[in-house]
Amino acid sequence: MITSMKLKSFLSGRPFNRKNFLFAAIVICLSMGTALLALELFLRLAMPRPRSVEVNRQAPGLFSNRADGVYVETPLGLRLRPNRAVSLHYGAPVNRDQVVSTNSLGYRNREIGPKRGRRALFLGDSITFGTFVDENETFVRQVERLARARGEPLETINAGVGSVDLDTELAILQESGLGVRPDIVVLDYYLNDFAPSPAFQMTRLPEVLAKSWLACYVLRALPALSPRLGRSVLYRVNGLERRRIEKDLCARLPVGPGDWRKDRAAFNRLICDAALDWGGAWSEVSWAKMEPVLERFRDVCRARGIRLVFVAFPVRFQVESDFVDDFPQRRLKALARRLDLDVLDLLPLLRRDYRSMRSPLFYDDCHFTPAGHKLVAPWIHDFIRR
Repeated sequence: MITSMKLKSFLSGRPFNRKNFLFAAIVICLSMGTALLALELFLRLAMPRPRSVEVNRQAPGLFSNRADGVYVETPLGLRLRPNRAVSLHYGAPVNRDQVVSTNSLGYRNREIGPKRGRRALFLGDSITFGTFVDENETFVRQVERLARARGEPLETINAGVGSVDLDTELAILQESGLGVRPDIVVLDYYLNDFAPSPAFQMTRLPEVLAKSWLACYVLRALPALSPRLGRSVLYRVNGLERRRIEKDLCARLPVGPGDWRKDRAAFNRLICDAALDWGGAWSEVSWAKMEPVLERFRDVCRARGIRLVFVAFPVRFQVESDFVDDFPQRRLKALARRLDLDVLDLLPLLRRDYRSMRSPLFYDDCHFTPAGHKLVAPWIHDFIRR
């Protein structure tokens, strides 16, 4: 009764009284805290545990589909248009034409018929997709030819899509990849796979909030309740992660001038300059984001009796430097051991052979030339047949 009278007195517009103000503030905070605690307790008792990685699907109207070209932006992320044939021309340094054709699933692959042998589904970004090269030149198709030349009934399926991250690759696996009944899923990892897709992202709350079921459910519900507010919150949460990546790299890696091929400080400068691209793979912030997604890959495949393996693709600078800086690859191998999965690290193999190659292996930082695809195909074939 006394509490009610004091609060009523404070809210009635009487002359300011510091004691009443503090009392009212304490009452309001305690009431809100009690309500939030009660709601948290209710969720823990009545609802399933929220996933450690939450998929945030934004409103369909966020993107407009591009009528030309092979790519289409969907509410679930970037995809290839089904049943499409597009001719492309690339200027220097590629200087070649490319034909991109897709099947009814939106894969850069021939139409998939009845299953007659083992199937390997390749998931990845533009490296797997085969940017700059024809479909028959991709390592995915060459792995199939190598297998069949040895009498192995292996069919390879290319589900790679350019400019996507692990989150979107997981969505493609669940959306259509499982339907082709693969015996093995080959997840082609590249160093910038932590980068979120604009329309399909898995937002990770700060550690302080991540343990709260209420916070996880609120974040999950925001896009449905208010798409504009939801997008704003999600962008801010992921924007904080990006700034954390930059801050983490700048704090840990000493940078300096010089030749990146010979000087680690100069190499570190390349990493920091590419913090939101391939350089982010040197940050534990990025790995904290990727680990639960890779665990989810493992769980999805294991539940269906599908073998999951990783193939790690390096950035060109790692291949051509005089010293070895393989932090991302070592980090992936450690995670693979914990998940009881196999990983093929292409970096040492490429470093061993690239100097003896008569033709360049890369068109740019990461995309292989036809010679690069031809070089890695036997390694990948031997790896997945084990």
